[in-house]
Amino acid sequence: MKRRNFIQFVFPAGLTSGLLSHAFLSHATTQGQSGNTVIVKGGLPHQRFLRGIDAYGGISRLVKKGQHVVVKPAMAFNQPAGSGCNSDPALIKEIIEKCYEAGAKAVSLFDHTIDEWTKCYKNSGIERVAKDAMARVLPANHEMFYSEVKSGKAGILKTVKIHDALSKADVFINVAVARSGRDGGFSGAVENLAGCIWGRRHILNPGDVRELADLLYYLKPGLTILDYYQGRETNGSSQNFQIISADCVAADSVALQLLNRNPEHSVYLEIADKLGLGNNRVNISQIPVL
Repeated sequence: MKRRNFIQFVFPAGLTSGLLSHAFLSHATTQGQSGNTVIVKGGLPHQRFLRGIDAYGGISRLVKKGQHVVVKPAMAFNQPAGSGCNSDPALIKEIIEKCYEAGAKAVSLFDHTIDEWTKCYKNSGIERVAKDAMARVLPANHEMFYSEVKSGKAGILKTVKIHDALSKADVFINVAVARSGRDGGFSGAVENLAGCIWGRRHILNPGDVRELADLLYYLKPGLTILDYYQGRETNGSSQNFQIISADCVAADSVALQLLNRNPEHSVYLEIADKLGLGNNRVNISQIPVL
């Protein structure tokens, strides 16, 4: 591994690691800590993760012996592995294996998909590798799998139904795909959290950016892994990158800058920053590449 492939920096103290503390998350780890963000360029998604998690300090910074880990991949679309729409299966496999190596008692995985869920789980290639790695692959296609939670702090999203797997989790890992559309749209780490709730389609409607920011009152992953790859034809390209961070807002902010976009133009990230739910003020242009 070449040191110049990494950018590493420390965020201000006070950002919370783990799930936010709510009644339904009474079993979750909520201890606060400042954390590092690592950027890895080039290689394949699982290779970027293996290099990046070492630079981050190892997954044992987050996962402890006997804990239950929930991994939320991006597998919302009925698209094959390598399409760039869903998380890379080999990446998910490495994450699960690293969690077990750190002593996790159980690893569970789910996504409230946009396309038909059984096809998304199967055709993304994630269901098979997850089961092979001894993870529990959970359904998320019915309202009965979700419980309603309220927050008096949220501006618009006063209640939300969140998948029950998270109420039993000690550690929550958000594994997202960064996608930048021709129309200027962007989806990344924060938007991936919408796959944890029952009203996914509603919260992603155009103009509902405040609701997307409000979602961070309910869910704050202990670790976010945000991967950008352009599909089969460019797999391994130096233009591909992965961000590993304790702050999913910062992960999106960094991704936008790497894609030559101004994160301050992203309304939901600006709202989240002003509400103290994440850091959208990361200036990677002032950080030397080591």
